[in-house]
Amino acid sequence: MRYPVPEADAAGLDDETVLEDLSAVGAHEEPVAGVVDLSASALKWTGESEDDWSGFSIAAGGELTGDGRPDVIIGAYLIGVHHAPEFAGLAPMAAGLDDVLLPLLENLRHTPVYIIHGARDQVMPVQMSRTIVDVLGELGIAYVYREHERVHPQAGGHFFPREELPDLVAWFAATKRTPYPARLTCVRDASHLLPFGWTRIDATDRIAAFSEQLIDRRDEDVVNRRYARIEAQIAAPNRIEVRTRHVRRYTLSLNGSLVDFRKPVTVVTNGQVSYEGPVAASVETLLRDARHRQDRYLLFPAKLTIAVEQEP
Repeated sequence: MRYPVPEADAAGLDDETVLEDLSAVGAHEEPVAGVVDLSASALKWTGESEDDWSGFSIAAGGELTGDGRPDVIIGAYLIGVHHAPEFAGLAPMAAGLDDVLLPLLENLRHTPVYIIHGARDQVMPVQMSRTIVDVLGELGIAYVYREHERVHPQAGGHFFPREELPDLVAWFAATKRTPYPARLTCVRDASHLLPFGWTRIDATDRIAAFSEQLIDRRDEDVVNRRYARIEAQIAAPNRIEVRTRHVRRYTLSLNGSLVDFRKPVTVVTNGQVSYEGPVAASVETLLRDARHRQDRYLLFPAKLTIAVEQEP
C-alpha cells in the first residue's frame, strides 16, 4: 500500500517535494503488525487491511524553510513527540523537523530513536537528520543514526536501502516501552495539552499554538519557542517533585507502581509543597482514564490536580 495523501494536503507541492517514498514508523510494545514489503524502488509498509492507513505519515507543513515552497514534516517525529509514552521507539526515515519544533524532542527522554537518512538525499536534505541527532545527543536521548551513501536509479538518494532492514527489525524487536518511568519531561504547545504518561499540563500562560497545518504563522511565541514544560519525578517513596515553566495547572495520574496509596503523598512544585495527604484510588477513575487512553498498559486509578502558585 502506498502512502495516501489527501489532495487538499498535497495542493501546491511541486516536483521538488516528493511525497511518494517518504516513510515513518513507530514501535509499540506489541509486535509490529503487517508485512514489511520491499519494492524495487523504495520501502512500502503494508498493513493488515486496505483501510488501516499503514504508512500514512505525512502532513503538509506550509512554508517552513524560507524557500517559498510548501514543505512536509514526517509523522514519526510529530506523532512521537506528542505521544511518546505510547511508543517503545521511533524510526523516522529521511525525516526532519522545523527548528521551532526541536524543543519538543525533549519528550523522547524514554523513547529511543532509530534514524536512517541518505547522505545524497535530494528531497529531504540530510542536514535535517544531522541537526536532530545533535539535539538528541545534547539531551542525552538514546538514538541510532544510520547515514548511507547509496543512490537508487529512480529515487536518487531518497530511498530506504534493503541492506538496512535487518538491523532495523532487530532494533524493533529489542526495544521495549517503559510505561511508568520515575521521571518524565513534557514540552507542550497550546494545541496539544494531552496526557503524557502520568502527567498532563492542564492550563498555561500564553504559549506557542499550532493549527492543523502545524506552522502556518510565525508569531512571537512560535519564533521564540515559547512552550509549556513540566518535569516530574518520583524523588523518594511517595514524594513527587515537579518543576514547571509557563504552567498554571497540571494533573498527576497515579498508580501502585508510582506511589503507595496506603501512605500520604507529598507533591513539591517549584520547591514549594503543593500537596500533602492521602490519595484515594477508585475504580471509577481507573475506568474513565482507561476509556480515554485506550491503552491497557497505562492504567491509573487516582489523579491529583495541582494549581501552580508561582514559578521561578
